[in-house]
Amino acid sequence: GNSRKEQGLMNAYGLLQALRAEAAIAAAPMPIFAIASRTVNEHEARAAGADVATDSRDEVQSKILDMINAHKSGRVALWCDSDPGVWLSAGKFQSKGLHVRTFNDPETLLNVYRGSPSSVACIVTSMMEGNLRKELGLMNAYDLLEAVRSESMVA
Repeated sequence: GNSRKEQGLMNAYGLLQALRAEAAIAAAPMPIFAIASRTVNEHEARAAGADVATDSRDEVQSKILDMINAHKSGRVALWCDSDPGVWLSAGKFQSKGLHVRTFNDPETLLNVYRGSPSSVACIVTSMMEGNLRKELGLMNAYDLLEAVRSESMVA
């Protein structure tokens, strides 16, 4: 019969590469998770596992930058807010060399995170409950936190 090589099937090296890739994905550390929203309940957010909770976009960046300097983590900040101008508020991140990507919904942010989890230093989100999102049962800040946590290796 045809050999595995002739059939184009995976050999031991291919399997090793695949396992290494899976391990690298599985070993991605949990990024710093912050909620920046006028409606955030700080106690509730902390109880849900958020690292930072504040109503100030400026303060959230300062707190995260202090944490990143200690962690030496990825260089990408993913920021979700229904305000399309949120990137204008991300100057502190940008001045420290973080690449800021903004999103209008948590679902899209989560898909981007899944594509390269180890590059992500932090995720910032508003509560994402306006514009009928809450009434429609769409993903909010806490759902996003839970989804990211379930896919990260919690150290």
